[in-house]
Amino acid sequence: MPKAKSPVPKTRFSLRSRRVFVYAALLIGFGIYLYCGGASNYAASRTRAALARRDLDSAQEWLDFADWLGDRQAEIAFLKARIHRKRGELEETRRWLAAAQKLGWDKEAVRREEIILFAQVGQMRQAEPWLSELILSPGDDGQEICEAFVNGFYLNQDLRKADALITSWIGDFPEDPQPWVFRAKMKLSADKHGFAEEDFRQALNRDPKHPEALIGLGEALLRQLRPEEALAEFRQCMNVDPSLHEARAGAARALIVLGKSEEALVELDRILEAKPDHAVALLERGKLHLAAAHNDAAVKDFEALCRLRAGGVAHRYQLALALRAAGRDEESKEHFQYVNEGQAALRRADEVSFRVSDDPTSLETRTELGIIYLKYSDPIKGLAWLRAVLNENPENRPALAALANYYRSCSHLDEQFSRFAEYYEAARDRVGPEKTTPEPAVKHDEASSVD
Repeated sequence: MPKAKSPVPKTRFSLRSRRVFVYAALLIGFGIYLYCGGASNYAASRTRAALARRDLDSAQEWLDFADWLGDRQAEIAFLKARIHRKRGELEETRRWLAAAQKLGWDKEAVRREEIILFAQVGQMRQAEPWLSELILSPGDDGQEICEAFVNGFYLNQDLRKADALITSWIGDFPEDPQPWVFRAKMKLSADKHGFAEEDFRQALNRDPKHPEALIGLGEALLRQLRPEEALAEFRQCMNVDPSLHEARAGAARALIVLGKSEEALVELDRILEAKPDHAVALLERGKLHLAAAHNDAAVKDFEALCRLRAGGVAHRYQLALALRAAGRDEESKEHFQYVNEGQAALRRADEVSFRVSDDPTSLETRTELGIIYLKYSDPIKGLAWLRAVLNENPENRPALAALANYYRSCSHLDEQFSRFAEYYEAARDRVGPEKTTPEPAVKHDEASSVD
């Protein structure tokens, strides 16, 4: 009787066939998934998730992938607008919102994003009337709305409204670290360093790698003369993102307090190699050069710093000291005179601030404060006061003139400043010496991010 053939070859062939069939089915299924928009839907959802956790780099990568797939163009245009808004790129925000609407994206969503944009840049005259409506019906944008309006109130120095909205934000989104960061920054600017530390720690309890919270906590600790603890926080932030110059600058300042000037100088040099106009790095390196009697190097750093118009009399004073140390007495006298004038003006500003406290509706005193701070102290503070004036009265000529002069003097730093200067000059001229009825003086593409 003949021996039966082994069935093994047939079984092997059968298994191979099944594998081929499975792979083919998977490929066909994946093709159908792509054809039906599954991949682009996934990429768009990942973009939104990255935006929700404020990871703009990841959001941009996923959005680029969604754009490459060539589907969902209206949604992609809208998400591009949101990314540009969060980066403070206001002209690009407007362009992509217009594109989204033209491509058929929901008109209400576009309108909502425009209101959020107004709030983010501090134009509360246009944004605040819509706040109640947005809060009552936030959709998926509750955190976006809270963040933008808190930022807007802060830019206008309306801290009472900012704090009230932060309280609601914490209640509605208890796991979000951002409201704690905002509240901590407000306390830090009010020199309430211990309370700021507590709030930054609350933020880090929710997100241990939150860069703003790590930097802010380091700053709060440094101001409480706890440099070793501060240094640890700044270095932790550098571990999270080595490209964050603010964290490296904070570490350098902590090292200086600890008496480790050479290590600090290495960090400051690294910052200025990557970003030559970093104000904090220029200031700290200039002070180190001056302390080491490297006077010409100090003068160079302080001159670059003063060109940035970032610190008013404090920076001019450092330049005056360096010039005198370098034997350039006549040049130093001019800067010392400016410092004396500025200090007198800032003393007047303290008096003006008391009048504002007594009469918060006084636009004249608010304008005076803005002009003084813009010229002699912190430009961000001055801009905030002047924006608040224009929110109340878009035709206030002194405020328009001060903003036009400031942006014109800074136009060499940024092309956007030139556009702001032209805008405010035109608005000032429309108002003229006599009252007219000009167009609104503030538009959302005039503002700069405050960060």
